[in-house]
Amino acid sequence: MVSAAWDQAGAVAEQVRRLNLSFPTAVAATPDDGVRVTASVLLVPLQTRLEVVLGLAAAADGGEGNRNGNENGSGDGMLDVIVTPEVRVVYGEQFNAGKMTELLAGRIGGPVGGGKDGGKMVGWDEAVLELYKKLLAKAKQRR
Repeated sequence: MVSAAWDQAGAVAEQVRRLNLSFPTAVAATPDDGVRVTASVLLVPLQTRLEVVLGLAAAADGGEGNRNGNENGSGDGMLDVIVTPEVRVVYGEQFNAGKMTELLAGRIGGPVGGGKDGGKMVGWDEAVLELYKKLLAKAKQRR
């Protein structure tokens, strides 16, 4: 039980470290005992800045999936760390924040990998970089 919790904590720390290598990232505690990871994504050619906010919260996994209805829970009755992404346009081109959030939720939403399933999870940095590349490609098509 303790080992699995440390594995999850290590997986979260590694994901934050990797995300910070590509995009400036800040980590803060939330009033509801969760953690908020905020990455700043600057699209220089578009003069646009996005904030990618990853909300991390603990959820009891009683073997029936997690509170988001995702069936990827560990099923062992322990706590899972659930990632809930949100994207906001700070300034610049007004992209559809809902669609960007949906893209990230499909790639990294749900429980954080740790232990035996840790290798199957898409890296947060990879998912945000994929979003970055898609937005740049879409902007080039418009021009």
